[in-house]
Amino acid sequence: MKKLSVSFLICLLCIASFSAQAGRGERGHEGPSPEQKVEKLKEELGLDAQQAESLLNIFTAADMEREAMRAEHEKLIRQDMCALFISTNDQVEAVLTADQYAQLDEMMQRRAEHRAEHDSWRGRDGRQRPSLDDCEAAVESA
Repeated sequence: MKKLSVSFLICLLCIASFSAQAGRGERGHEGPSPEQKVEKLKEELGLDAQQAESLLNIFTAADMEREAMRAEHEKLIRQDMCALFISTNDQVEAVLTADQYAQLDEMMQRRAEHRAEHDSWRGRDGRQRPSLDDCEAAVESA
């Protein structure tokens, strides 16, 4: 009986989760699109066509600026993470012998391959952690 109750609860939570996601629209967690915002305001405030068009332009421009800010922020974080990765790697390399470091490098490559394989199973659209070479190239170009 207890297993049946737990199974029922899990099913109920899954259904609630899918229902909540279905109400979000195409943009997922980001909220309504500019068009959706304008439609809602049009209904609630009785906007005329000119007001609706002006608000659509404002909301669209704000979304584009927000996306640009988000992309710049992610770029800065990636650069900082790469700098930390390189620094940490240099410190580890100083502690290990050449043979140990070579073994560690091989282990990390196998792990990255394994992670990439599993990420494709999970549908992670090709996002991967940067390698040491990627980070060194990014820091040199910055």
